[in-house]
Amino acid sequence: MADTNKIQLPHDLISALPPSIKMNILSHLDNDVKQHSLCTPSENLLPIVEFASQLKDESLLSKFTRSELQKLESEGFLIKDNFLNNSEDILGLKEEAISIFNSGKMKKAGMSRGEKSWVDEKIRGDFILWVHDKEQFSSHLKMYYVLNKIEQLRDELNRSCNFQCSKTQIQLACYPGHGSKYVRHLDSFIGGTNRRITALYYLNTDWKKEDGGCL
Repeated sequence: MADTNKIQLPHDLISALPPSIKMNILSHLDNDVKQHSLCTPSENLLPIVEFASQLKDESLLSKFTRSELQKLESEGFLIKDNFLNNSEDILGLKEEAISIFNSGKMKKAGMSRGEKSWVDEKIRGDFILWVHDKEQFSSHLKMYYVLNKIEQLRDELNRSCNFQCSKTQIQLACYPGHGSKYVRHLDSFIGGTNRRITALYYLNTDWKKEDGGCL
């Protein structure tokens, strides 16, 4: 009988609560309800981002194809294989990321909304470093290279699809193992327009499906 009466919490109501109260409520819920409450978008949660329908000239594309933009627009996500396409770059990038982590520059990740912030390893357990200027990594050649490639994606969307994005936020993250995770979540709050597209690049060169963590 209990299975037929699952708790369903309105996403808008949960998101509107102060962070400390929200996390206190979610900490007492089972994982299914917790993830539903954190992740289920309400109707018209975010403005629709148009790509393929805004494509002005296909000759402006070199990083994307029209079919990739159509998938991004219709399904909301896109997987780009062989983004670096060079084993030396990939391994060098991973080594640089590990070196940065071992240097102690990365800090325990927290969550925030407005002026409120908090840390809860049951929700998020990674270490992060915000990259406010890619020149921070001018001495890390592989990292600098991949940051340029990410900016090139944004620039191409601006030129070809009138994306009108002037800022890129870069975050380096490391999950130290032992069950560390970041539960499914939304990168932009209800009504927010400051984060319109998220690009993820994974450095787990020996990752296997049984390791978990697949999006």
